[in-house]
Amino acid sequence: MSSPKSQLGFDQNQRKIIIGEQQDSELGPLCHLPGSWQNIGNLQGHGWNMIALPFAAGDLDYRLLMNQYDETLTFNLVDKGVPNRGIPDDQSVATLDYTQIINQIAADDFPHSGLAGKPGLAIHHELGLWLHMRDQLTDELDIARLSSIPHGDAVIALGKSAKSHSGFEIPALNGLPIGVAGILIQVPILPLISTSGTTRLKDCLTQLRQMHCYKRRLRLCSEMARYAIRPSSKCVQPRLRGL
Repeated sequence: MSSPKSQLGFDQNQRKIIIGEQQDSELGPLCHLPGSWQNIGNLQGHGWNMIALPFAAGDLDYRLLMNQYDETLTFNLVDKGVPNRGIPDDQSVATLDYTQIINQIAADDFPHSGLAGKPGLAIHHELGLWLHMRDQLTDELDIARLSSIPHGDAVIALGKSAKSHSGFEIPALNGLPIGVAGILIQVPILPLISTSGTTRLKDCLTQLRQMHCYKRRLRLCSEMARYAIRPSSKCVQPRLRGL
């Protein structure tokens, strides 16, 4: 029979759910997250999404939708002393719940469907938990994310935490579809858009509509993705607003 205390002295009989506060040592690497995070100020409009959606009226049975958006990510409740049952000892887990809300500020699609939506439309709502596994680790996995969205989808992701005082390098992403070699001829388009983003988004979609060849459309899609989702080489942290 396992002891009510973990190897770190975490008493399972003292489990409690409270409003999260920053610098709570029991959250480990998650201790800086409690609060409400928004891309405000000079970060407004930096969110981009591109997705292919089923569209029966299109020549290829899909439409390409692009959204520029703003995001609010709120970390609220902390559950301390969660016992994850096991042998020979239980694992001690601390959880931090979160809510992610995304509203678009500009959107357009091709072929035009009339479904892209107006500015201010909510396009994503996600609820979940971040976990800090405090002991009894497997392969040094000490954090996890549990998420669910209202399409019937749920995800669990495991990982290892790391500390950095200078930020993390994020490699450039490739927007080409899986299985497509990166040898497509580059289509020149405008540089990354300004804060408002509306003009830039319209320019991209206008070029897309003017192309009738599937390969040329694919080239422009990949270029749009390359410019739209390429991250900065520096770790840019959103401004924090207290609860």
